[in-house]
Amino acid sequence: MFNPDFYHSWASDVESAFAEREWSDYLDITKTQTDPKDKAIIVQAHAFLNQSIPYEHKTRIRNCKTAAEIWNALKEEYASQTREDELRLEGILLDFKKQATDSLSTHIAKFSNIISAVMAQQPEDQQYDDSKVNRYFLRSLETANIPNEDWKGFITSLGKTWLNISTHKLYAEARTYYATHIMSQQKSALLNPSNASLIESQDNLRALATTTSDRFGPVPRLHLAPFNAPTGPRNQQYHPNLAYPQGSQFDYL
Repeated sequence: MFNPDFYHSWASDVESAFAEREWSDYLDITKTQTDPKDKAIIVQAHAFLNQSIPYEHKTRIRNCKTAAEIWNALKEEYASQTREDELRLEGILLDFKKQATDSLSTHIAKFSNIISAVMAQQPEDQQYDDSKVNRYFLRSLETANIPNEDWKGFITSLGKTWLNISTHKLYAEARTYYATHIMSQQKSALLNPSNASLIESQDNLRALATTTSDRFGPVPRLHLAPFNAPTGPRNQQYHPNLAYPQGSQFDYL
């Protein structure tokens, strides 16, 4: 389905789907189809592409009568190549970092979409190679500064290998590190009695005790005298923790 935030991924899917059906020419607005069977395919192609556009975006294509017109309208809006757009997207890329609420897979998907958007603005001979993409990806992890999610060990373990491996390989390495190190650190933090949430609860209890003391005065301490068991009949023996004789109606306590 079409999503402006993932335009380039959607466009790639559309091109693949049309190529599979041998309909690629029906996305080219400069080509005119004259074969009698073209009329039926034009209708089919339009319906096929139109179905991939959610209702909230239909107004953008309300006047488009063919798949080529839909394709061209969305391409003009989301895939125009300008130096200003390239610089704007590069700024977004530099500021991009992993969020604590995102899983690694979600982060990779977001990162890949930004990279695709940047590269769509670049000439073919000036597009990022894998090493530059890898550098931006590692930067997005290193600058995240998320509690219990330290990526410095991962970056150190890579050394300079990230300069020579593919971005897909780097993603795979990151997923492995995330599963074996990051997730285990997070689980340990949850199980550790000194974790932040427990400390916060303890602080809240201390604050409550202070408030109570301020309102009602200090809580008196109970001082117990040493217990000396009395002698006598069994039904007069005393339980050291009870204030009544054993053998009474409360003995079941």
